Amino acid sequence: DLRLVTQLRDPIERARSRWTEQHTWWKKTKTYDSFEEYVERELPTLEACLDRAEGKLEDETHCAATSNILGLSLYDSVIKLWQQHFEPANFLVTYLEQLAVDPQSVVSAIHRHLGIEDLMYPDDLLHKKYNAKGNYGWKKAAMLNQVDNSTALEKLYAFYRPHMQ
Repeated sequence: DLRLVTQLRDPIERARSRWTEQHTWWKKTKTYDSFEEYVERELPTLEACLDRAEGKLEDETHCAATSNILGLSLYDSVIKLWQQHFEPANFLVTYLEQLAVDPQSVVSAIHRHLGIEDLMYPDDLLHKKYNAKGNYGWKKAAMLNQVDNSTALEKLYAFYRPHMQ
């Protein structure tokens, strides 16, 4: 009886973080000067791909995978595909925002889901950050992710909203 756990992040924050990572470290987004420009130019391509998918989960998942900055925040298609093979009761969905605020509650939920003893961990261990050097640090990444163009954010909110049900 396989138990699955996935942790999701706010889709816009995940996309912004991925853009920053690729822009800063690998220069894969070098043709775009800002996240806003990236959204303005790449979102229509992803939307067109999803339109062509006509609701077919495999095709929607392919669209998401081909757009690793914006597309990988489309969690619903992948989760629905998993649910075709595994019982929904075998899934636990957790959220990064909850982990940041109350890590013990997330750890306890995972323990319960897995059917193992619920252990309490010291706060210093629960709040220890890994991979927090350079642009991976929350504070620095947040500063890099400042969005000046509210139109881009509005488009992303409208785009992701139907996928968050």
